[in-house]
Amino acid sequence: MIQRIQSIFLALVILSSGVASWYFPVFYFNEIPQMLSQMLWLAIFFFVTMFLAFFSLLQFRKRKTQFMLNRLNLIINLGLTFYVAYSVFTLENITTGTTAILPMIHVIFLSLANRYIQKDEKLVRAADRIR
Repeated sequence: MIQRIQSIFLALVILSSGVASWYFPVFYFNEIPQMLSQMLWLAIFFFVTMFLAFFSLLQFRKRKTQFMLNRLNLIINLGLTFYVAYSVFTLENITTGTTAILPMIHVIFLSLANRYIQKDEKLVRAADRIR
């Protein structure tokens, strides 16, 4: 059902990657803001993150599929987090913007969603065992 707590976490991932990432800068290079629309491949990763979270939200009846989609999304966001950290520490005159923090927040939300999906799966298995 869509009213489960993991749906809220997935909706937060969708909203943050779909809305906030387009209005706040990713990096500041020599004090000039670099928006997500200027970095095509990074925008593609944010779109994939948003699409996977949305598709996972619609898979509420198939908890195993939902869990695997979230895990894939989690791996993508960990890669984005490491890229942001690598860029900040190796390139000169670059600082992070608000959007650069979003993959780390997505990792937290997706981990929480996966935890609640596992709880639901345990609950359903326990109910099936009683029958």
